[in-house]
Amino acid sequence: MTVAVVPAQPRQLDRRPDDAQMVAAWAEWIRGELNPGWRPGEWNADVLLFVGDPHNPRTSVAVCRIAGCGAAMMNPGYCKPCRDAYRESGMTKEEFEATYTRTFRRVAAHRSLATCAVSACPGDAFSLGLCLTHYRGWAKAKKRSEIDMPEWVARQKPLGAAERCRVPGCSRERSQNNGLCRTHHRQWRLQAGQADRVGDGSAAAARWAERQSPFLAAHMFSLAPLSAVARLEMLYVLQRRDERGQNLSPQAVRGVVGLLAELPSIALAGEAFPDPSQAGYEGTVSLLSGVRWDIETGFDQFRGVDPARKLVWDLRTVSQKIPSLKKTQSALRNPSSLDFGEIRQGWLRELVMHWARTTSPSSKDLREHVWACVIASRALELRPGGGDDPGKLQFSDVTAIVDAFRTARGRQGKVYASTTLVKRAGQFFDLLDFGRREGVLDDLSSRFVRHPDHHTIKKVDENDEEIGKAIPEAVIRQLDQHVRLLGKDFPYGELPPEAVNAMLRTAYVVLRDTGRRPAEVAGLDLDCLEFDNGEYQLVWHNTKGRRRRRRLPVHQQTVDAIKDWQEIRAGLDLPDNSAEHLFPAITNRYRHLDTGYLSRFIRSWADSIPVLESEELGRDGTPLPFDRTKIFPYAFRHTFCQRYADAGVPLHVLQALMDHRSADTTAA
Repeated sequence: MTVAVVPAQPRQLDRRPDDAQMVAAWAEWIRGELNPGWRPGEWNADVLLFVGDPHNPRTSVAVCRIAGCGAAMMNPGYCKPCRDAYRESGMTKEEFEATYTRTFRRVAAHRSLATCAVSACPGDAFSLGLCLTHYRGWAKAKKRSEIDMPEWVARQKPLGAAERCRVPGCSRERSQNNGLCRTHHRQWRLQAGQADRVGDGSAAAARWAERQSPFLAAHMFSLAPLSAVARLEMLYVLQRRDERGQNLSPQAVRGVVGLLAELPSIALAGEAFPDPSQAGYEGTVSLLSGVRWDIETGFDQFRGVDPARKLVWDLRTVSQKIPSLKKTQSALRNPSSLDFGEIRQGWLRELVMHWARTTSPSSKDLREHVWACVIASRALELRPGGGDDPGKLQFSDVTAIVDAFRTARGRQGKVYASTTLVKRAGQFFDLLDFGRREGVLDDLSSRFVRHPDHHTIKKVDENDEEIGKAIPEAVIRQLDQHVRLLGKDFPYGELPPEAVNAMLRTAYVVLRDTGRRPAEVAGLDLDCLEFDNGEYQLVWHNTKGRRRRRRLPVHQQTVDAIKDWQEIRAGLDLPDNSAEHLFPAITNRYRHLDTGYLSRFIRSWADSIPVLESEELGRDGTPLPFDRTKIFPYAFRHTFCQRYADAGVPLHVLQALMDHRSADTTAA
């Protein structure tokens, strides 16, 4: 069974087709989009098998570092047997790698067996180094005489060329009448029905084998378990991801193939498509979401749907028509959608969509303008007529909109700074001016205009807006009592749970005691401590101010926490790219702990603490619960600053501790 890539002309359907017609036309369209020379040396279209090359930087595969092991893995380092042996050895990594030799007790199922010991016999070794036929011959011969085995083997003639198992990509020799190898035959016997096993079951076994994969190692996947159309669809997705520069993880593909194996077509799956959030392994979750997006995008293209005319824009798709939505020349990778349906008034919705299609805004500008219109739309909904007729809008409607901007919040409920409120209101009124110039608001009432005196938003001193971000010391003390919960039930790559807790406990201590920004803590060098004039200093990089190798005096408890983690870290198998950083990344794609992960760890930890009391008392005199949303990595910087300010540290000293260029920033 093959997925032969044959160029085909897309066929336009002249009537509403049934599913069979749709699927046939869709499959034909995909064939015309596929690259027949995709991944040479890795992808074998004849047997639907991918064997990843560890030397290909675009394939998420590595080989165990132990010489002679050769086991394929997802991430660089040791395979599980070698990692277990390393932990039990008590050696340093250098000693272990120089002396350890892995012993293989059996041949892995995905590897070819050794050939028969009889000279030139191509059969797989079955027992005593002989193929099954020669082994049976030897078993009979030794009963009849006392001949030595080497002498008997030397007299034997080789068999003819061995036929391979009929499962696509299986390298094992056929050993059964049904055309299967011994291992697949056992699997077939377990899965086949009674009727299928009548006689040799050859025909039924052949049908079964078409949808089976060979035995796969970490660097392999097979598309054989998928339906004929789903194979094409999956191959289409993988090639689109390659074009965007995304790495290919064989493990993630194997997981997705298992979830999609029962679907006749991914594009027409509807509610039968698996829920990505339930897919388990993070790579499978991500790839499954990507599969759905790529297929939906391709299916729209097949049907001639313009993504920029849809009510909900998928920015990854629309950015192919409006390149300004991308930050770089590369295609957008992450899921990103924009729902214009939140703007209830048709005239306002069409205005911002027309603006987006004609002015080529950046993704950030587009989102800001759409949110400005959502704020205005919600205000108009509360007015008589709901703002649906642009010709009936009045001066008072403008006033209602400006009032809404004065109290507006972000999508996540975040309180806007006054400068942001002014900017959002300005973006809305700029859109109105654009619409009048473009002639798309000819029906808009002449009374619907902004008055320079009545419709202004007062700017507030930004220093006043910074008040209240510090976490109270009483809450910090409660957090300190629950550090054992950090990272609980929150996996981090291959690190064991106790190592995850130790790493996050250290990161928390550094955040709490040093007041450095989250990115500065996450990116600390491994040798981040210096001893000078009788005290330790933390060496860190001011990423925001672009000032490297800054120094901050630190207390002994902070030093002890870092040193304890350094000692634990030295015994862990970590990605090579993290060798120079205190807090390692999950994989080799990054150099150190990601600030997004750090934020999720801290927030998840705060939510897991059973009781967290504030300093405020309720009517009954007991402490009220503390608002856990105020606990996030950056809040510890405000807490650090507030701690020293409360201790009476002079402003210029505090400015130096915070590494601010301006004392005004520190005073805030």
